[in-house]
Order: sequence, then structure tokens, then C-alpha cells
Amino acid sequence: MTAGSGIVHTEVSPPDFLREGGPTHLLQLWMNLPAALKGVSPSYQSLEPEELANIQGSGWSWEVISGQVPGIDGAVGGPATSLTGLFTSRVKLQAGASFTCDIPAGRTLLLYAVAGSVKVGDAVLKPYMTPVFDRAGGALSIAAETAATLLLCHGDPIDEPVVSYGPFVMNTEDEIRTAYAEYRSGAYGHVD
Repeated sequence: MTAGSGIVHTEVSPPDFLREGGPTHLLQLWMNLPAALKGVSPSYQSLEPEELANIQGSGWSWEVISGQVPGIDGAVGGPATSLTGLFTSRVKLQAGASFTCDIPAGRTLLLYAVAGSVKVGDAVLKPYMTPVFDRAGGALSIAAETAATLLLCHGDPIDEPVVSYGPFVMNTEDEIRTAYAEYRSGAYGHVD
């Protein structure tokens, strides 16, 4: 979802899940837009797992959500649209598997363990940990200590002020006040 100039949404579980329950895992990521794009028209794109570009290796799979990665037969890209060239993906590793990919220099890297434990260099990465990487780029090598699922994302730094309050992310406090006033006036729409 791209909030852009404003969108109202709700997240609702399917009726059978509400009746019967079951396991669920929700991870919501908020990626900032530069000031010049904050006023774009809002949009939403729904994707199913089988729509993702999927690269397989020995003991690992790499599902590309947005952006491009070099593939065996040229560039492999994800189906999600990104206004800022954001690369997003999910890596699944079996215990003992190794995975390596190239990170372009100058990009900010997010590597997050959704489940499992991996080694990145000398560091061990487990769920709820968010390491900070430099922007040197180059080969990123990951070794799975256990079966693991990771989010691997990278993007160009925006390097603008960030002011957030509730669900609003802007560049100044005045912009946050304006966004709240527009929301209260119904300018972003409503959910029945």
C-alpha cells in the first residue's frame, strides 16, 4: 500500500479464521517516501505468494517482492510497484544452508530474521534484532544455524527529516497537524 496523499484502510481476518483460529504471523513494514512523493495518489496492490519471483538454490529460496536482482537468465524482478526503487524480498533457508547476494553500494540494508537464527559475518541474527549495516555494499553472506525466514530489503537513503505521529509520517510537525485535520475532515475517505 502506498499511503501517498492519504488513505484509510482496515485489516480484517477471513471469516473461517475468525471462527476457527489458527496460526498467523503479521509483520508490517513502513517505508518512508521523500517529501516530493508524499502527495502521490494512494494505491494498493494485493499479491499472492505464487506471484512473487522465486529463485531457488541449495537449501534456500529467495522470493522477490519488489525491485530487481540478477538472475540466471537476466534480471529477475518482483511484481510489487515501488516509487523509490525499494528492493524487498523474503529469504527462506534450511538449517545449515548458506546464501549470498550482492548489495549495491550506497543503499541502506534491512536484514530481519522473522524466524530462526543465522550468522552474518561474526554476528548471530535472531528474531526481534535489527542490525545496522554500513552502506559499503558488496557480498552479503548468510549461514543458517537453524531453519530461518528473513526479510532482506534495501533502498536509497532519503536523508530528509522524519516526523511521525500515529499512522502519519511526514517531514515537519506542521505537516502532521495538517494530515490529522485532513483525516478528521474525511479527505482520506472512510471504511464502512
